[in-house]
Amino acid sequence: MEMQNLKALGFQEMTDNELQEYNGGGIKAAVYALGFVMNMSPLGALIVCGLAIAGGVTVGVLVNKSND
Repeated sequence: MEMQNLKALGFQEMTDNELQEYNGGGIKAAVYALGFVMNMSPLGALIVCGLAIAGGVTVGVLVNKSND
């Protein structure tokens, strides 16, 4: 639909502030979703993922050293 038709139906364009509020989420929403999927608090999910990343880096470094 064209904007003029939408305005005729009573809809209005969102302001920049409304767009920023609506477009929010990002990292914060991802952390909450991760906690929900992992059935734990968002902080717990961040800790588990942080430990998994640290473990992956450690394994990568050890594998790289063993190939030298």
